[in-house]
Amino acid sequence: MPLTAYTRLSSYPVSDELTGQFAAHLNLLAGEYIPGELSLFLRSAASFLERETGRVYFPGEYKVLAAMQRESRLVLPVYPVTHLVECVLDSGNSLPGALVYDGGRYLFDAGVRITGSIELTVAAGYTDAFPAPECYLAAIFAVAADLYEHRESQSERQLYDNKTLKFILDNLRCY
Repeated sequence: MPLTAYTRLSSYPVSDELTGQFAAHLNLLAGEYIPGELSLFLRSAASFLERETGRVYFPGEYKVLAAMQRESRLVLPVYPVTHLVECVLDSGNSLPGALVYDGGRYLFDAGVRITGSIELTVAAGYTDAFPAPECYLAAIFAVAADLYEHRESQSERQLYDNKTLKFILDNLRCY
């Protein structure tokens, strides 16, 4: 299995509607919160869940780097992938390839065996046509609410185990 790393190429676009839903989730009234502050908590929660599960809530482009050794297929570390933007070999040459959906994960199929590094740019994230599971938004709200409630905390790590969140994350992970 190739060694892979990925990076989001843009920030998380948090809409005013989602910020309002989160404020309602926290039972905050207008004037009791700063919308920009709430959107920061939502971005942090989405980033955390993305690292933990491999699922991308806010659509965006990702750069995926992989070291391939005589392999033609690469399991993509993000889900769901909407399309392949670009594929470049370490030689600088572009490579046409195809996205393949394989039972809960997306693969990049180069069609030829590759030895060396490969750099893919893919678009990923849930859209109106392919909506996120409701429990994923609930998990984002749970993590963001925890960040909001402990925003003045001096601790660098969580002092308790949230079993409900752990259960949700276990069901959302893309292995």
